[in-house]
Amino acid sequence: MKDSFFTKVKEIAFDKRLPFFIQHRIDVSRNIFVYYCHLLYSTLTKRAVNDRQKPIITFNCGFHGKSGGVFAIANLANILAAKYRVKFLSYPTSDYNPLLSSEVQITSNRSCITDIHICDVSCDHDFLLCLRKQKTPCIVSCHGKKESGHGLSPDYVCNSLEMADQVHFVADVQQESFLLSEDKYFVIPNPSVQITKTKYTNNAGVVGNLLNSEKNVHGAVSIALDSNVSQVHLWGMPEDVFSNPRIVVHGWERNKGKIYDSFDVLVFLSKDENCPMVVLEALSAGIPCVLSSISAFKQFERCPGVRLVDEKDIETAVSAVNELLSKREGLRESIIDYWEENYSPGAISREWMGIIDGFMTTSVLR
Repeated sequence: MKDSFFTKVKEIAFDKRLPFFIQHRIDVSRNIFVYYCHLLYSTLTKRAVNDRQKPIITFNCGFHGKSGGVFAIANLANILAAKYRVKFLSYPTSDYNPLLSSEVQITSNRSCITDIHICDVSCDHDFLLCLRKQKTPCIVSCHGKKESGHGLSPDYVCNSLEMADQVHFVADVQQESFLLSEDKYFVIPNPSVQITKTKYTNNAGVVGNLLNSEKNVHGAVSIALDSNVSQVHLWGMPEDVFSNPRIVVHGWERNKGKIYDSFDVLVFLSKDENCPMVVLEALSAGIPCVLSSISAFKQFERCPGVRLVDEKDIETAVSAVNELLSKREGLRESIIDYWEENYSPGAISREWMGIIDGFMTTSVLR
């Protein structure tokens, strides 16, 4: 059983859109199937014996649904598994299961032996308190701000961060919200797996949880329709709320190649972000991006092929879409080079390994 097997399992999908309750049952069935495939793989390879000399990192996340944060944490677990023995606390119906590589050991044992825990902000507080009492090093990975991006109360989020030995932010802009002491947090962007683009069009795309008003899908669509694009592909909408024949609406899609093959310019005018996976994935595919001029997106302004615009300045925004559409072929290589240097698994893993090795040294000295 190799990663290719897991890839085939994970990419089970239907070309036509299905009613939500049917697609949900299909997703749950897939998650259960992959969960037991992981357990079988661990048993057959006797990984517990083969990898016992490696430091152990265990992930414990409270939220196991569909979100960019889930993709980001799964990517992190996968890249760390190249150097460490990585365990992931999960259960059969979890949406994490299809995202984890075969090198990550799925487990349901909350008391498993580990050197470091990595948790999300929604992790159970009793579990975090237990880690604190046991003096087990704990990193809490935070992907939102105090009052947004989690679906949790600000008090719950702050308490999660308080119980961590270190807090991981994915963007500098988060510190403006939490104002932690400098020795309490570190910033490492989300990692993204490279998307290989195989088809080229004359289309624009908008990707994400587009029913969330903060994603500003209507603003992005309005600007894209005023540009020279042939179609506007919307990925992440369970139902079609537009009547324009140039708009093509898609539901949630796990096959990232299918998403990014459908357009050549990303138009993403979100009002509140930190380090969105959609931008990182687009850059990995060499796709130019028109982004809103919010603070979080300033990290991308030096990237070739990225334009930050004010959505209210429609003329400038439309011009940016047209410019990038016309220059997309010449920009492709330099965009991918920028992604490779800043957001690729190799770049992000080097930063994380410095953090993990520092924790291991501190742990030995205790």
